[in-house]
Amino acid sequence: MWFEPVPIIRKAAICNSLNHKYQLTYWLYNYTDNAMIRYYLSRDLSRKLRIPLNRWKRWAREFLPPDPLGGLQSGYARQFSIREAFTVYLGGFLVAGLGFSIPQARQILRDLSGWMKKSGLDAVVMGRGGDDPDSGQGGQRYEVQILGRPVAPGGGSGKLAYRIRASDPPQMVKGTRPVRWVETYTENTLKSPPVSTDASYPPVRCLLDISALVDRFTLLMSP
Repeated sequence: MWFEPVPIIRKAAICNSLNHKYQLTYWLYNYTDNAMIRYYLSRDLSRKLRIPLNRWKRWAREFLPPDPLGGLQSGYARQFSIREAFTVYLGGFLVAGLGFSIPQARQILRDLSGWMKKSGLDAVVMGRGGDDPDSGQGGQRYEVQILGRPVAPGGGSGKLAYRIRASDPPQMVKGTRPVRWVETYTENTLKSPPVSTDASYPPVRCLLDISALVDRFTLLMSP
């Protein structure tokens, strides 16, 4: 079921006027950035991202704030923007793929939110970024090394820090046998690394290849 583009501020009115049994996905026109914003239902995202529906809904409750439209209509099904969908996708990967607790995953999502926008990866997720649609801004690739304890005492999120590597595309060195490639990268630290309370062990390091995760997400979400 498709609808004519309308100002995004009328989303609540649109949702209230629809019978939830027929809500699929719809488009809203955002006059601020001159882009079409698409919203998805949980079952659409579960199918596209190949995540069981009950798990997707559970992660959505854990990693997103309550839907302000949820109480306006009986039987209302939540719609997700593409940015919200990636937030849940990333949070779920931190838990299921890298073994972080739910509180730690929430903290990581908060900590990386501002950096995602500055790096250009947020724009790539939204379909507006970079010279290469499968890469970060300017073709750079990003890896995030997460430093901290795997489980904080008492089940809390603990202290986490991040070492972020931005790599430029490899360049081939001409006239070399065998062929050599040179990779240039820069590293920055986000937050101070945690101080280990046990001199026998360094802080736990966990590598998040966030550019690869963005690539996978955009591929699965493509029409």
